[in-house]
Amino acid sequence: METGQQSGAPGYGREQKLAVTAEEHHYPTDCVRCDRELKQDTAKAYTAFETVDVEWADLKKPGISLTNTKHTYYETVCACGHCTQQAPHRQVSHHSTPNIFLSEWRLVGPGLAALIVCLAYRMRLSRARIQEFLRDWLGLEISVGTLHATLHESGAAVLPIEDELVEAVQNSGLLHVDETSWRELNTLLWLWVFCGQGVVVYWIAGRGSELLVNVLGSAFQGWLMSDGWQVYRYYLKRLRCWRT
Repeated sequence: METGQQSGAPGYGREQKLAVTAEEHHYPTDCVRCDRELKQDTAKAYTAFETVDVEWADLKKPGISLTNTKHTYYETVCACGHCTQQAPHRQVSHHSTPNIFLSEWRLVGPGLAALIVCLAYRMRLSRARIQEFLRDWLGLEISVGTLHATLHESGAAVLPIEDELVEAVQNSGLLHVDETSWRELNTLLWLWVFCGQGVVVYWIAGRGSELLVNVLGSAFQGWLMSDGWQVYRYYLKRLRCWRT
């Protein structure tokens, strides 16, 4: 039964069946009750799932291809009578996204997730266009819901890295900041770039001071290089570029 599914409700599975290209077996190693070491030869499989990924090209093998790895999870009954199951790891990725869980139980592997993120945010394709690309060029059927979850979970997974990048921006002795228009469907937003010593970070937000304040706050004590846009004028240690 799917998470959140009502008891007795019909289940839905993937209609597209892909050939399995690899298998991974996950066994419990120790009893969770008595810590006794468990033997693999007495384990029994209790669940399994498949993860689709892309195999990236190299000079010896041009192009990209799909892989499909079957993950099988086992349970073992200890001599003490307790049944221990090896389960896929699951956790909240970041304190700011408490409702997004990252789990090893995934249809989309990391390489395929990176491709979906690229198509959505670098190539700026809609969910429908991403579906079309994956179907026509890779022969892979993926639902809009799976694409949506992949983008949200990928964003949540890199949030700890964003914290490190923000800290590097705040610690820059000289920071260049600029913004340019960026349209999302019918909404006009702005693409901001923060270029410091050894770090470059981009954000998409409004053109007001909110993003600038959230990123720099009171932690930034270096020199700010910018144009004459009014949101920058609150920083006393500011170098004005010659752009009009």
